Amino acid sequence: EETKPFTLDELDQMISIQSALTETLRMRSESLIARDVVEDCVLDLKMLGAKQYSVQKGSRVVIYPSMLHYDDSVFREPGSFHWDRFLPDGSGRKPTFEKDGRIIAAPVKAFGGGVSMCPGRKFASNEIKSFVAILFQHFELSIQPSSSESVPQPPKVDHSRLGLGIVLPVDDVLVEFKQRSC
Repeated sequence: EETKPFTLDELDQMISIQSALTETLRMRSESLIARDVVEDCVLDLKMLGAKQYSVQKGSRVVIYPSMLHYDDSVFREPGSFHWDRFLPDGSGRKPTFEKDGRIIAAPVKAFGGGVSMCPGRKFASNEIKSFVAILFQHFELSIQPSSSESVPQPPKVDHSRLGLGIVLPVDDVLVEFKQRSC
């Protein structure tokens, strides 16, 4: 049976897959965001006890968004995967995330930010959602335990790529595919 491509409207309606994707990116994106300072300024980091730092023109500032991704004052149980963390509530309102009483407009920074935000982020998200939807239409999947486990465990990740994008698992992740009957 031939699978038809999804329309953009259908992809936008895949809110469960989008929530799981955003949660995956929150937990596994380890990119750094670097910016060159174009004029002397004072960086006011209220979240670090009202510390201020003088930053000189020509300096480079590097931000590590994953610190926010694992902040337990922003995310409940940040070390646990909750596929539904980013789902709208019963009335259709998207969840909000706060730090020190301030709403964080974009709590997951997997695609960078500002003028250098990844221009292909929507395309990449739609490709992933399409793949996952087609995969689940045709297969039942289950993660299998390794030979040393009786129950599957979350994969250990290789932090040697810290700052370079998506962190990869240290070992293979064993997945069983069972074709669905049509």
